[in-house]
Amino acid sequence: MDEAPIKKTSPEGWTAAGLLLGVFLVILLQILSRYLPLPAPVWTEELSRWLWVWLVFVGIAEVERTDAHLKMDLLAPLLPPRFRTLIFLAIDLLSLVVFVELIRIGYKGAVRSMDATSVTLPVTMVFFYAAYPVAGVFIVLRVMQRIVRRLRGLGGQSGTGNR
Repeated sequence: MDEAPIKKTSPEGWTAAGLLLGVFLVILLQILSRYLPLPAPVWTEELSRWLWVWLVFVGIAEVERTDAHLKMDLLAPLLPPRFRTLIFLAIDLLSLVVFVELIRIGYKGAVRSMDATSVTLPVTMVFFYAAYPVAGVFIVLRVMQRIVRRLRGLGGQSGTGNR
């Protein structure tokens, strides 16, 4: 299938990289504070956990953008290209339904947590629970973009395969 090449950089990728750097720095501070003669910050463990959760969900959006999730690739190469594209399209449509439902569930969880406060950080838990609905929107957009690419490929498929 003749697809437009996927860009190497994206907002999701840069955000995930920034979150990973943040996790690294917070954990580094947590480790170094054990050996410094200063009082250890109590918020580092909670913040590193929050950043890690956000990193995972934003990372899912980046992996969906590049269509790089692990896949069973035993039978797909044996199928005709058009049929293979239809199967991957059906999988994308099913994942889209699941991701939309998870956004709904994540949103409800975030709304429920608006009154709960963090143990060590001066914010409400909504900032923690909003990770999935926020990243979920990007995940859904990326899956929809992939569906559009697959549909375009079906319209003008020349016989080459796609994933």
